[in-house]
Amino acid sequence: MAGATLLDTLAGKGFIVDKTLTCKALLEIPSSAVRICLPRRFGKSFNLSVIEQFFNPATVNDCLDHAGEPDLNAARDRRRQLFRGSILEEKHPDFVEEQFSKTPVVQFNFKGSGGDTLGSFHKSLTKAIYKAATFWVIAYRKPELLKDGARVEYEALQKTHSTMDTLLVEDESKWETRGDQAAWLFLKLSDFLVAQHGRKYIILVDEYDQPLEAALGQEWQAKADKTYLDLLMDMLKDNRHLAKGLLVGVHEFALSNRESGLNSVKEVSLTTGRYRGGDAESADIGDESPGPLAALFAFTREDVAELIKKTQEVSNAARAYKQEDIMDTIETWYDGYDFGFPTKRYNPWSALKFLETLANGGTPEKAAAPYWVITGNMASGAKRT
Repeated sequence: MAGATLLDTLAGKGFIVDKTLTCKALLEIPSSAVRICLPRRFGKSFNLSVIEQFFNPATVNDCLDHAGEPDLNAARDRRRQLFRGSILEEKHPDFVEEQFSKTPVVQFNFKGSGGDTLGSFHKSLTKAIYKAATFWVIAYRKPELLKDGARVEYEALQKTHSTMDTLLVEDESKWETRGDQAAWLFLKLSDFLVAQHGRKYIILVDEYDQPLEAALGQEWQAKADKTYLDLLMDMLKDNRHLAKGLLVGVHEFALSNRESGLNSVKEVSLTTGRYRGGDAESADIGDESPGPLAALFAFTREDVAELIKKTQEVSNAARAYKQEDIMDTIETWYDGYDFGFPTKRYNPWSALKFLETLANGGTPEKAAAPYWVITGNMASGAKRT
């Protein structure tokens, strides 16, 4: 289902639209970090989960037995099965062999970040970093899993993480002057990851625009924007340990303030086939306009056709209708977004909800509904810049 992660979809025995080429496309971007803005329910979070599951080394978080001795090899093999027979493996087996489970991935989700005061804003940012740090604190809680050269960094991370345990339960009014806490925790996490893994890491930022949208129009907006943009600077610009960074969201906000700008973060243009941002546009980024990375978000007509076929394989109700008639209804209702791609892109949420309703006994006419429209607040106050 759109909006779910790769593991959520597999656990629910849902259909998977293969987006594994996203992993290779990310490493091949010509800059250190990029941003992709797409409408809601376009599979952005799902694609991030595919990247995380492919690159991240196995940890105790992947192990079935958390109480006993962790079998990291078995955990890695289970995760490897997620990519067996994938398009990535079929087309680029050498890439899979070289890159699978080799690069730490730190994923931050700023969904719900913000608040109605500067204190709540600072606290919510820190919570997002705290959640990501918790994954790694738990992953290496067993001392025998730590490399000798990473013990000091882990203890520093653990201490800072424990401090946040205390601070995060305090009232938001005490957080007005704690705008540096999120960055402090991130830097401790960064130091540990490099010491433990001995290589650069990937950063994924989901809902990057939520903090900026929350602060928009508030009397404390300037302070909030500076806190957040300084944090992104630490992550994506002034970070010699960054392998690649990817931000996804809905709204385009200027990633700059009066003191500095994230000119290292390029915009993936959905119409020109170029990366925009920084000092100048780069050359075309691939044979397929608008480039391999952007083209892997949302559904193509072929993806939808494959989903119709899979739905009919498991649903007698869906088999009562011809594939072409079902596709005609989908194209009539959800006629796709024209971003300048060679073909239109379809909203995953609408297509999947339509097919789910059809599989449960609805007719194509009754299954057709404005699913996307009712998934969010269409009166968002965010402004494009």
